[in-house]
Parts: sequence; structure tokens; C-alpha cells
Amino acid sequence: LGDRAKGSTDGSGCLGPFNVRYMPHATQRRGGPLVSAMAAPALRFLAAAALTVALAGASSPSDPVPNTPEQVHLALGHSPSEFTVSWLTPRAADSTVSYGTSPGALSATATGNSTSYHTYSVPRDTHYFVNYTSGVLHHVTLTGLKPSTTYYYALPGRPVDPSMSFTTMPADGDTAAISFSIVGDLGQTSFSQETLDHMMQETDSSVIIHAGDMSYADCLGERWDSWFRMTEVLAKRKPWMVVAGNHELEPDGTGKVSSALKHRYKMPEVKPGVDTSAIFQHAGAAGHDCTPSSIVNGYDWGNSFYAMTVGSTRWLMMNSYSATNATSAQYSWVKEELAAVNRSVTPWVFAVWHGPWYNSNDAHHDEFATVDMRRSMETLIVEGGVDAVFSGHVHAYERTFPVAYNKTMPAGQAPTYLVIGDGGNREGEAPYPSTPPPSWSAYRDGNTYGHGRLVVENATHAQWEWHRNPDSEWKVADRVYLVRPAA
Repeated sequence: LGDRAKGSTDGSGCLGPFNVRYMPHATQRRGGPLVSAMAAPALRFLAAAALTVALAGASSPSDPVPNTPEQVHLALGHSPSEFTVSWLTPRAADSTVSYGTSPGALSATATGNSTSYHTYSVPRDTHYFVNYTSGVLHHVTLTGLKPSTTYYYALPGRPVDPSMSFTTMPADGDTAAISFSIVGDLGQTSFSQETLDHMMQETDSSVIIHAGDMSYADCLGERWDSWFRMTEVLAKRKPWMVVAGNHELEPDGTGKVSSALKHRYKMPEVKPGVDTSAIFQHAGAAGHDCTPSSIVNGYDWGNSFYAMTVGSTRWLMMNSYSATNATSAQYSWVKEELAAVNRSVTPWVFAVWHGPWYNSNDAHHDEFATVDMRRSMETLIVEGGVDAVFSGHVHAYERTFPVAYNKTMPAGQAPTYLVIGDGGNREGEAPYPSTPPPSWSAYRDGNTYGHGRLVVENATHAQWEWHRNPDSEWKVADRVYLVRPAA
């Protein structure tokens, strides 16, 4: 394995860096991380060293690995007439999508761009730096689409597949009922697969909302590849809209953060991203500085925070770990967004961020970033009339009554907060304490994994359901109507 595998160091007393590149599909396990986070550190070390040898030329242009598109996923654009198709190839390739309203007539084409990224970081529960270089990431935005219309699409070098289709969103302000699948902290375990299987049963859901902590790559880049392969079965048909969790922080070795979030996704940005972060890892921290919960970074705009309209709903997709104080870019943006909402067009306003403000679990309680965000922004959210807030982070489910400033409020006068961080990640569930819950807590369960479903029925009523995984079929464990005043 060479000098590094024999124990040479970089001067800090830790093992020197390993080089890990994008890994072709055939060499990874589907549905789980290649190197288990629960494995002994020595085994993880040996696995990483072996990867260096096995993959040294895995994505070399001379290698016979097919340059087939994979890891396909979709995102909404800035309007119902736009949809973004994203995918990865091992090497440079054409960034073109063919599409049409029939699988046999894909006569329209659109061209986008491609990118890649490199990180030098310490994975969780290890003591060595790893170099990772992604495959080539393609993003193509289709424009001029008709609302509420099904389109089929194909990628260069991949056979036409009728399952590669999507349905555009209804026109802004359309009052037809619309549903959303909502999940947080998914990861890539057998429990994650159960959650994904249950989400697949929701054939009428229009959009997937992910409240942060997607892959649990934790600075081991190839886990992003395996996660996108696991989720492609659904992500190639439904737009998968995300916000940053702490597991997306992942310092890149230059002081900047969230390379995978920036490069693998293309959310409908307000303006190009700006990253003024200066966050560096130390080998002695065993990779726990890859995903810190109590930190504020300098990544604004781009995929950090943005908004979208879906039919009669307006969504603010926010970042718990970028600055949220009154002088921050995110604060000013939220204030402007809420002031601009036209309730005659979008009567419903929802917000999504990772760290929950109302959390009766012992896990992740009173963390700095979350407390600071709530202190700065709760008045904005309440006075701006946000109807419900979806968060993750705590690996459990909890629903509040409408609540503001720790006081339960009448329906329609304060947001309902929903913690949905029970997607299935490898860190395990977070059981609730045996003490009675606060008066604002309506329902909680920290012993099972699951996900949620939101059905906006009209301008005043939306039905929320939580489904727990131990039920082999789609069964509802908690259900409530969210009610807002008539205009």
C-alpha cells in the first residue's frame, strides 16, 4: 500500500492523505455506504487504503468504464415552465437532454453545463485526510414547459427509459389540491431504504421536500455517489428539493464548505452563491468537525437559501448554519420574501430549515446555531404568517400545536412546527424523555423511523400525515388538519 499505508504522517502525527476518486457503479454496494461508519477505525483505515490502490485509475480516460449517465435527479426551476435535470458521468460528456410529451417523440433538446469538485477532508470517526474528486456533474434546465404536463426525457449514452419522466407544477396560484412527501435525515441504511420504499407508494406526490442531512457522507465523498444511486429510482421522476443540514457542512480543505451541496444540486437560486467561510478541520478531531451542529458558516445564496412557488403554496428554503442575525443576507432576504407574499395567489406559506426551534427531545437541544436563529427570526416568521415549519436534525418525529414564543396559539395565528428527522440515518433514533412534554407539543415519537406527507386541499385546509416505517404498508400514525383563515 506504499509509504502512507505503512504509517507515514504529514507532520501532525496522523496518517497521511489518501486519494479517493469517483467510483464506478459496479464497484459500490447499492443502498449503503461503502465503508460503514460503525466499523472499527482500523478497518476503516484499511478500507480507505485499499480504495487508493483499487481506484487509482478507476476514472482514467483509458479505463474501459462506460461513460453512462447515472445518479439522475430532478429539481424545480424558477417557475412552472422550468425543470432541471441533473446527473453524473465518470468522465466529460455532453450535457444535453432530449425531451417531449411522448416517450417516442423526444424532439426537443436543451443544453446545460457541467462541473466537478475536489475536497481534502477528514471523514467522521477517522484520523486522516482524504482527497476526493467527484465525477462530472451535469445540470440542464428545461424551459418553456407547460404547467401540469407530463414530459419524458433521455440522456446521451443512456437508453430511452419511459420511467424517466416528470410532471410539471401547476400554474402559480392554481387552487387544485397538491401533495408533498417530506423527509429529513435520510441517510443510506436499510431503514433509509424502507422510508424510500414508502415514499415510492405516494404516486400522487408532486414534490419531495428534504429538510437537510441527505447522504451522511460525512466527508467521505463516494458516499454521495452511493446515496444518489439509492435515491435515483424516485429522484429521476420527482423534483427533490433540499436545504442544508449540518451533515452538508463538510469543509473542503480550503476553508470553504458544502462542496457537494453546491455542485451536485441546482436549486432555483436567488443569486449565485457566495462563500466567505474559513472553516478548517484537524485530524485530531476524528472527523467530528466535518459536521458540527453549533457553527455558523459564510455560505449565502446559491443552494444555501432560496424560495419556490408550487401551485397555491410558497416555500422558503432556509439554512440553519448560515448567518441569520438582523444584519445577515439571509435575514434581509426572508424579510423581503414574506413582505412580498401575495396571499391571493399563494395563501399557504411554508418554511423549511434543519435545526428545530421547538424540540422537546434531549437530542440537539439548545444548540447555538438554532437558538441564535430563533432569537433573530421568530418574530419574522410569526408576523410574516408562516403556516408551518418543517425541520430535521433530531432523529425523531414531533408535531406542535400552533405556537409562538413558547405559547400555544389558536389555529391560524402561529406556525405549526414539525420535526421530521426520522428518515433512517445510521446514527439511530432519538427516544423522547419519560417526563411530560411541554404544553406546545401535540404528538411525538422517537422510537421509529418514518416520513411525512402534506396535502394542500384548498386555500384554508391542508392535511398533514406522518407515516412510521414499522408498518409494512402505508399507514398513518399521526394526522392533523392545518387550518388558516379564509382570505
